[in-house]
Amino acid sequence: MYASDDVMAWIVLSKTLFEILEDPNLKVTYLVIDALDECVIDLQKLLGLIVQISSSTRVKWIVSSRNWVQIEEQLAPVA
Repeated sequence: MYASDDVMAWIVLSKTLFEILEDPNLKVTYLVIDALDECVIDLQKLLGLIVQISSSTRVKWIVSSRNWVQIEEQLAPVA
């Protein structure tokens, strides 16, 4: 997979997720990410997406990770 493929995959994935979560018929939704600390590519993007989506009161996150300061600091505003 080329870098441009990665970029397109991220765009499509995040856009699709936002469209799903904007559905007015959708009730409270739980999103689960296991081993967040094992994300080796674009961890900052993923953390930013979590924070951005967390502004919705209908979305709740369940995230598992090692206690990394970098992750804790990024998620602090929504913790």
